[in-house]
Amino acid sequence: MLLSTTSPSLQGNKYHHKNSRCIRCRSQDFQRIIIKRHITSGSYCPTGFYSIVLRFRNHQVCFTVDIANMYQQITVHPQDRDLQRILWRYSSDEPVQEYNLTTVTYGTSSVPYLATRCLKKIADDNRYQYPRSAHVLSNDFYIDDLLSGTTTIEDAIKVQQEISLLQTAGFTLRKWASNHSTFLDNIPRELQETQ
Repeated sequence: MLLSTTSPSLQGNKYHHKNSRCIRCRSQDFQRIIIKRHITSGSYCPTGFYSIVLRFRNHQVCFTVDIANMYQQITVHPQDRDLQRILWRYSSDEPVQEYNLTTVTYGTSSVPYLATRCLKKIADDNRYQYPRSAHVLSNDFYIDDLLSGTTTIEDAIKVQQEISLLQTAGFTLRKWASNHSTFLDNIPRELQETQ
């Protein structure tokens, strides 16, 4: 999934993290800029975590799943990669090397929003073909974890098959778990949660 980081939700001055790194510039105007202070997090769970959990508890057939390495699957638009430039050297004797990160960076405040926005986009693109699964993608994910369910095992299996459309966007679903073993019979053992 290709994503641009130039959306308005990424601008502002709301975030600071204890692991922020300072960029030291020669110019007086830009001394000691901490990038994370200039990135806002956006709203990454519009329905709220507690709402997801409360809905999850009401289902007869419950299932959970995780998206494997979600952040590493979201590609940053090429024009925005300079915003993720890293200068690196192993020792002070070596020359500085430049790297541009091509995927969203774990630990930055905007990443949960960007990940959730990708799910929302996939749901919107597929809402006519798979309306039930689009609803699940939009409302039952908390970042990369799905907590959902249905009233029957047959419906649960149908939703499971439909949300596997995330594979087409590069998202691998793993660690499937359910309160019904019949539901898990349709899922390869290596993709199931192990105790």
